[in-house]
Amino acid sequence: MKTICDKCGAEIVDAVHYQDTDRQGNEHHLCNKCYDEGYRTCYECGEVIVDAFSDIHPDLDEYICAKCEDEKFEMCVACGSFVNPEKAHHHNNMTYCEECAHNHFKYKE
Repeated sequence: MKTICDKCGAEIVDAVHYQDTDRQGNEHHLCNKCYDEGYRTCYECGEVIVDAFSDIHPDLDEYICAKCEDEKFEMCVACGSFVNPEKAHHHNNMTYCEECAHNHFKYKE
């Protein structure tokens, strides 16, 4: 059975392609080219996402979907990166990643 890219209509002959299931339970297939042109895979849950994704960290090629962003991460107020709550630093009800907390606050030993 042929697998066809739902975005461009090309036959997917690559051994690797991307598959997503929408909210109605319909499966969608993407060739590598279409995936690279605007889709990402959520680092946390593995869902293929388009448009509504955020960088976990600006310097890394890792992304999270909006659901995981809301449910599993906090945003650093200094750099905008997403931080696992277990690794977040809090100061005056504000969240900082480890690097920004280190750079903004000089702890005396």
